[in-house]
Amino acid sequence: MLFLLFGVITLLSTLNFLLAEEQVLEYFSSLRNYAFVIFNSVLFMVFLAGRYLWISKAQHRLDRLPLGYQFLSAITEISFPTLALVILIYIEGKGTMIDSPAFTFYFLFLISSVFYLNPKVSVLSGVVAGLSYSGIISYVHTPDFDFPEIAYHARSFLLALGGLIAGSVAREIRLRIQLAIKNAAESERIEALFNQQVSTEVVAALKDINQITRQLEVTIMFLDIRGFTNIVEHMSPEQINRFQNAVLGPLIEIINKHHGVVNQLLGDGFMASFGAPLEREDHSLLALRAATAIFSHLEQVNDHQKVKVGIGMHSGPVVTGNIGTQNRQQYSISGTAVIVAARLEQLNKQYASSCLVSSAFYEAAKSEVTSYKKLGEINIKGIGEPVEVIQLK
Repeated sequence: MLFLLFGVITLLSTLNFLLAEEQVLEYFSSLRNYAFVIFNSVLFMVFLAGRYLWISKAQHRLDRLPLGYQFLSAITEISFPTLALVILIYIEGKGTMIDSPAFTFYFLFLISSVFYLNPKVSVLSGVVAGLSYSGIISYVHTPDFDFPEIAYHARSFLLALGGLIAGSVAREIRLRIQLAIKNAAESERIEALFNQQVSTEVVAALKDINQITRQLEVTIMFLDIRGFTNIVEHMSPEQINRFQNAVLGPLIEIINKHHGVVNQLLGDGFMASFGAPLEREDHSLLALRAATAIFSHLEQVNDHQKVKVGIGMHSGPVVTGNIGTQNRQQYSISGTAVIVAARLEQLNKQYASSCLVSSAFYEAAKSEVTSYKKLGEINIKGIGEPVEVIQLK
């Protein structure tokens, strides 16, 4: 930014030198002195270009620039207006050049110090600028100046105050960037955890869906580990956790592969949904395939210790959406379909079965059902009308 700024200033100064000789001589005693000022501006541009190249190379080797370099670079930059004033006063032989536009460059450099994102660098720049300007005033001020010396020293105070303000801005920007990075990292961590429970496309769908309530046709699956209490009765908490991960982990992966979502982990089982939030017309078939894969997996891994599960599935309308407070929300699925699926899973104990489904689910997935047994209509607690129950396993 400084390179571009001084490039424009140098260009305009050169045009003044070539096209506005009379106006230049109103402020300078000779064109030679004005050309010398332009030459110094070009030298400073060379310095900025060299510093940029050095920084580019350093950033390939280092995560961040050393603090010492930041201080040195800022002091060098803020010293340029001081150098410009000293040169003007020297070549013109007039202390009143202290009132030249070169003074305003201090503030431009103070503003640019914000980009270091280090409050200390900005404050130091303000202090150096103030002390430098006061030093020049103390040396060149005479009674024939337009303003008393104290008025010029007040400018030094403004420069120091400008550095303090720039430091405050740098601190605020730095905090906001750190917060943004922290939030991004937290978001990535949560998404990574979420990806362990749902498929990638479901994660994408959840991110795209607005926080609104919708009614969808889905299939709900409840799964329960049979005899869980007896199995873990003599286990330590660590052993229970390992057992849950060993059993439920692969089953959750199966749900993911069949585009389902594990909505709740229940310790000894889980609730999963198919067709929400990513709408699928084949949600019943996906659930059937997932259940088949789960039983196949358990038959393969159960060697010396049999782990049995009970599954209940029902297809029907549900209400989906985010519920909770402004600070904490959770994607939720509710409705009669959830209650029916939960009750069907519990009925497995009564019928000594492993997988019970409703007739609504069966009709939607019967094209891939290999064997079944109709158990008739059963009154389910909490449901007004009887539900026709079908045993798949």
